[in-house]
Amino acid sequence: MKMVFKTKKTNMNMVGVERVFAIFKAINGRYPKLDVHDDRLNIQKLTYMLQSLSLPFHYRFNWYFKGPYSPTLASEAFGYVEKGIDKGIELTVEEKKAVSELQLAFSRDITEPNKLELYASLLFLKKQNKWNFSEDGEKLADKLVSLKPWFTREDATSAIATLKNSGIFGS
Repeated sequence: MKMVFKTKKTNMNMVGVERVFAIFKAINGRYPKLDVHDDRLNIQKLTYMLQSLSLPFHYRFNWYFKGPYSPTLASEAFGYVEKGIDKGIELTVEEKKAVSELQLAFSRDITEPNKLELYASLLFLKKQNKWNFSEDGEKLADKLVSLKPWFTREDATSAIATLKNSGIFGS
C-alpha cells in the first residue's frame, strides 16, 4: 500500500520538476546538468525562491549545509533526467512573470550559485523565524553569518537590502 502512494506522489510531482527544469532553462539559457554541482545547487535554491513567490511546486525544504534543500526535489530531478527531459514545455503566464521578476530584481545574481545560496538562505531564515526585512534585518544578517561564516555580514546586509528592495518577497 505504501509503495502505491509513493509512486502516485512521485508521478504527480514529476510535473513540478518538469516546470523547474523549464524555468531553469528560461533563466540560464540551457537545461541543468545534474553532474554539475552548481546546477544542482541552483535548482534547489531557485525552486525555494520560486515557491516563496507562491509558485505551487509543494516541495518541503529543510536547512542543510548550503541552505534550503529538498531531498524529494533532488530525487525527482535525477528521475526526470533518467526518464528523459521533455523539451517542449512552455512556461505559464505565472511562471514567466516569476522569471521576469527574478531577473529584474537580481540581474546576473540569479544564475550565480553563491548568490542564490545567500538569497535563498535568507528567505528560509526569515520564514522560519517569522522575521521581516525591515524590523529584523540585523538579526537575520547575524543568524546567517553564524550559520554560514563564508558569507560576511556585509554580504548578508547587502542581500537583505536587495531582497527588501525587490518588493517581491514581502517586507
